Amino acid sequence: MSDKTDDRPAVVAQCDQNSKTALTASLHKNHFDVLRVLAAFLVIWSHSHDLLGIPDTPLIFGMTFSMVGLTIFFAISGFLVSGSALSQTHFKMFFLRRFFRIWPGLAVNIFLLALVVGPIYSTFPITQYFSSPKTWLFLAGILIYALRWQLPGVWQNLPTTGVNGSLWTIPHEFSFYLFSWALKKLGILSNWKILAAICLFSSLAIDLFKEPIIEANIRFVLMSTRWLLHFGTIFVIGSLFKILWTNKRSLLIVTFLSVALQILFSRSGHWHFYTFFAFVGVILFMAHLPYGHAYGKVTRGIDFSYGLYLWGFPIQQAVIHYFGASQISPNRLTLTTFVVAMVFAWFSWTLIERPALSHVRGPSRG
Repeated sequence: MSDKTDDRPAVVAQCDQNSKTALTASLHKNHFDVLRVLAAFLVIWSHSHDLLGIPDTPLIFGMTFSMVGLTIFFAISGFLVSGSALSQTHFKMFFLRRFFRIWPGLAVNIFLLALVVGPIYSTFPITQYFSSPKTWLFLAGILIYALRWQLPGVWQNLPTTGVNGSLWTIPHEFSFYLFSWALKKLGILSNWKILAAICLFSSLAIDLFKEPIIEANIRFVLMSTRWLLHFGTIFVIGSLFKILWTNKRSLLIVTFLSVALQILFSRSGHWHFYTFFAFVGVILFMAHLPYGHAYGKVTRGIDFSYGLYLWGFPIQQAVIHYFGASQISPNRLTLTTFVVAMVFAWFSWTLIERPALSHVRGPSRG
């Protein structure tokens, strides 16, 4: 669910044939892809508990596995998308790249769930299934801002109902893409002082006014303003790190101080203003740790993370339906789902996501 293109093919296209191999290798020397796969795995792990009706065990500082996973996604997305926005001259190319990163995989996921998985698992007769408004409302989710999680009669007898509850974050992600471009046009995205002030203000607002924000429960186009503010803050801090990445020493000091404050003064599960900077800083510095040749052979340019995120939840529900909630443990459910979802993710990237992206790749300022 994050920016996966970061204009690398455009850079490679500008080089002569003899230098392509060396340049491509250097541009892939980061850990973004593997961290995003880890993030997807953490979300699947957390959902394995939720879908079985078992309390999720916090991973660190009282944060659930899924919260840590989503933080990884949005931190990396903010870092990469801001760079993409700043490198683009025209909104059309920026929009198309972001749209074709999100939409094709999502559209296929929604169509297959509604038109194949739904009729197979629904307890409704086929005519009643397709005449139900819920089926067509689910299909309307291809519009991104009209996503639904239920299909008529599908997995309604499981501990947690729903066909694909992971999709709720996608409108937030796409909104942050548009927000990033708006910040660029306002001259804010390249002004680290204003960007830092926004990050500090929003993180302090969440720290000091968490309960009123939750109680207000304001929704905008099916999105919660609580999570728009929370993940938006993570996204913008990721953008701030991108703008200041040439000054790594200062960013390292900020990260170290934030982690120290988190260790000394944190309350379990509570996001202090320094919690945001601690998590984003650690994630982005981990993404730039020294690179090894063995690691480079893991993905070979295949980005599994979005496919894992799209297909993990429905595969988990299908596994629970097959084995029974009382007959499978969260650990077994996680590992089974991850293996099967990796296959789906490979097909999603190879047959859908990468071909779609190939149609909008051009000069970075084109």
